[in-house]
Amino acid sequence: MQRMIKILMCALLLTFGQGIAAGEWEQENNESVLAVGMLMGASFFGAEYEYLTTEQIGLQLGVGLNPGYTIGLNYHFQPSLDSSALSLAYSHWNFVDESISQKGVVLSYLYRNPKNELTGSLGIGYVFEQGSKLKKVINLLYDDKPPPFLITFTFGKYFDF
Repeated sequence: MQRMIKILMCALLLTFGQGIAAGEWEQENNESVLAVGMLMGASFFGAEYEYLTTEQIGLQLGVGLNPGYTIGLNYHFQPSLDSSALSLAYSHWNFVDESISQKGVVLSYLYRNPKNELTGSLGIGYVFEQGSKLKKVINLLYDDKPPPFLITFTFGKYFDF
C-alpha cells in the first residue's frame, strides 16, 4: 500500500509539478472559471464553476451527469484563477439512488495551464458514507477490507469569465 502511495505521489509531481513554478506564463486577472470534462462534478462527465473570493482563494461548485455534485475551496499558488491550486472539496457521487451513492472529502492538486486552457487534478479522498449496494460490491472486491481512501483525478478544458 505504501509503495502505491509513493508511486502515485511521484506521478503527481512529474505530471503536474511544472505548474507550481511561478512566472512560467502570463496570467489573466479573471474572477471566474468554468471547467468541463471527464470525472468532474463527482460524475463521469461534469462541469465545475469557480469564483475567486479573495486574491488567492476560490469557491468551487460542480455538477455532473451521474448525477453528482462537489463544493470546495481552492487555494491558488498565484493571485489568479489561471494558476494551479490545492483544493479541499466535499463530493457526493450519485445522489439520485442513495443505495449506490458515496459521500466524501477530497484533497487534490488542481493543475491549470493558461496556454491551452487545459485543467486536471489528482487527489486523495476519504469516503465517510456509502450506499448499501455500493458497500456490498466494494467489500466483495476487497475481501471485506476496503482501503480507507480513494484516488481521484479529473481532466478537461476551462474557460475564463
